[in-house]
Amino acid sequence: PNLNKGDEYTFSFLVPLNQLFERYLFKILKNNINFGVVKYQGPIDYLANIDKKKSMQLRLDISIIQGENIICIIDAKYKEVLDAKNNLRVLQSDIYQMLAYSIAYKCNTIALIYPRYLEDQEEDTLVSEIVIDNYGKQVKIKILKVDLELNPEELTMELQDNLGIRNI
Repeated sequence: PNLNKGDEYTFSFLVPLNQLFERYLFKILKNNINFGVVKYQGPIDYLANIDKKKSMQLRLDISIIQGENIICIIDAKYKEVLDAKNNLRVLQSDIYQMLAYSIAYKCNTIALIYPRYLEDQEEDTLVSEIVIDNYGKQVKIKILKVDLELNPEELTMELQDNLGIRNI
């Protein structure tokens, strides 16, 4: 937005940090994972059929595909995951979104990834794990926060270890 009240004009531009964060994580994983295919914004699928028409489009931020199977789904969120009292700040709608991804793509390795902020003293990457029973199977949604100051190889290893996809 331009701030032009009064005699002075200023120029400003907005950076879509959530998209930048998604792209950064994608590039890091794509360049450093040596198994499977890392995809950005795909594959695209649909959650439902309404009157025999595909409906409710699903577009993954990042997916890791091995053969015909999606082995990991990652959704990047550029916001704080913990409040000042270290309470989890994950939106219920984000959890519903991850459950929908799990069902549609038949994948149980799901993660919401947030950046670690400078004032955050807790260094653990794994913040929490949300377990949802789904017709006899468990969907585990891992809540991770990553240190963006790590070099790409270290960040990739940290994510692989926490997602359990290192030796697939």
